[in-house]
Amino acid sequence: MSVLRERNKSSFADRVLRADEILTLPGRGIVLLHCLDGQVWITEEGDVEDYVVPECAAWRSRGHGPIVVSGIAPSSRIRIANADAAAFDVMKPGVSIGADCAERLRRAAQREAASAVGHWLARGWRALAEMLKRIPAVAGSSATVRGDRA
Repeated sequence: MSVLRERNKSSFADRVLRADEILTLPGRGIVLLHCLDGQVWITEEGDVEDYVVPECAAWRSRGHGPIVVSGIAPSSRIRIANADAAAFDVMKPGVSIGADCAERLRRAAQREAASAVGHWLARGWRALAEMLKRIPAVAGSSATVRGDRA
């Protein structure tokens, strides 16, 4: 389900890819791909690099040949634009992110890191509590470990 529109000297199409769904583009000329939602993997013939393009980032082809785009996220929404090279001269080939995208990715990484640290601390605390339960009680000590009270 692609919708083609004309804008100046370029045309673009919006597309949704499911995880592991593959889209092959002919790669005639320069292609600019924006990942609007989700995450995609891109391979271009003649380019030794593969690219993972996160949500809100863009990728520009080198114009070498066919391009293979694969969905990584459960659902990835992309916008594909074709234009003459002059229209995309401001962007170098490869993945680019703007300041707003960088900030969104930074916040997402912080949330992910905070979740991982919280999980790690909870596991550590449970392990420590289990170790303390195994230490024999010292006579006359009033220290108890939560859950050890009779």
